[in-house]
This record gives sequence, structure tokens and C-alpha cells, in this order.
Amino acid sequence: MTMMDSGRTSSPNHSTAVIIPVKGDNPKGRLSSTLNPTERRQLQIAMLEDTLQTLIKARMVAHTFVVSSDPRILEFVERFGAMSIFEPQDAGVNAAVQRGLQATTSYERQLIIPADLPLLAVEDLKAGPMLVREGAQLVISPSEAFDGTNMLLLTKGVELPLHYDDESFRKHFASASALGLRVVVYYSRGVGFDIDRPTDLHRFFKFQRRGSTLTFLARTMRKTQRESLRRR
Repeated sequence: MTMMDSGRTSSPNHSTAVIIPVKGDNPKGRLSSTLNPTERRQLQIAMLEDTLQTLIKARMVAHTFVVSSDPRILEFVERFGAMSIFEPQDAGVNAAVQRGLQATTSYERQLIIPADLPLLAVEDLKAGPMLVREGAQLVISPSEAFDGTNMLLLTKGVELPLHYDDESFRKHFASASALGLRVVVYYSRGVGFDIDRPTDLHRFFKFQRRGSTLTFLARTMRKTQRESLRRR
């Protein structure tokens, strides 16, 4: 397995690096009332796989960098052609993103997305670079509740304070505005919808988006229902 040091870069200019921070310990803790630790880890892997498949379709996976403290995650993503960046321990999303940014400084654009966007589309991944070509210096996409940042595209030379897990959309937008940057807000269902809470699991089925996430959740939820019926 090839793991990049955070100080290295290996990319041509005039392209977009995709940075995906992936939590190594206790993923998806907010789903603990519905899924056990093993199931939460499996869901994390399923969503990450769907994200990588979308990146493959967008022809961006070769310039995708997954940051994680879990060597198994990093080995997994390399099977899809993505690059891996090892961090010694989980130090939060901001630290993981910063490590990814430092490793991709030779790119013209840096696109940060989480791994829990099971409705992400190729069009979403292409939207940011297109808006940059039209003059944007920074593109930001909020979560459905307009609190989190589900996609952030920085152009070369732009340095933005990171506020993940802390009303990040509002703070990222405010910081960019204070810096006088040309900011564009991009929103779509594919970027806005993430799976963080038990209600999101049930809502996801309504979209019938085929992939590893749907397959895993359908199998897991049926198992949970059968066990519940046996206990009655």
C-alpha cells in the first residue's frame, strides 16, 4: 500500500484535487441508536465506495486523496485508484482537511467533500470547476439544514480558516466574504443530503439510489426488522 506523506504532492497543475477526510475511530456515532459499531463501519465503507464510484464516472478518482488514520480505509480506497494520506490519529475534520490541503498544493483547485453523500452525482463534482472557470474563487455547498459544509472548492492561493463541525457553512461563507473573495453558493440534493441521523436512513430509501449504500441498508434494516419480530 502506498501512503502519501502530508508534505508531498504528485499532481500536474491546471487540475482539481479531491480531498475526502474519513474518520478512523467510531464512525457515524449519531447512528448508535440504530446501528451497532460494526454496522456503522460497514455503512461508512459503503458510502465511501459509492463516492469513489461517482468519482470514477467523473474521471476524477486519480486525483482523489483520502485522509484517514485507519490503514484499512486507505488500502480500500487505493483499490479504486485513489491516493491515500495517513494521519497518525484522528484529530478532527479540520486537521484531516488541512493535511489534505498541504499535500495537494500543486493543484489549481482543491475540492473537499465528505464520504457520506450517497446521492452525490457527477454533475455535482463538475459544478465547482465550471463555476471557477466563470470567475469564482471559492465555491461552497451547504448541507440541507444550511449548517454544515458538504462541498468546498478552493482555488490556488486562497487560504480559508476551516470551521468544520461548527456551523461551518455560515462561518466559511462569512470568512470568505470578509476576505473579499468571489464566492458562489452551489446547492443540489446530491450534495445537500447526507446520512448523519437515524431519520436520514429512512429518508434515503425514498430516493432509490442504487449502489453499495442502498444494498447495505436494505439488508441491515431487514435483519433488524426480523430480529424485532422474533422478540415479540
